[in-house]
Amino acid sequence: AGTKPAPGPPTRQARALRPGSPRHGPQRGG
Repeated sequence: AGTKPAPGPPTRQARALRPGSPRHGPQRGG
C-alpha cells in the first residue's frame, strides 16, 4: 500500500506499482 517496495514479494510489488494500481487508476492497468 506504500510507494516503497518493502512489504510483499517483488512480483506483487511490481504489479502493484505498475499500471493497475489505484494510484494510476483502472484505465492504465485495469
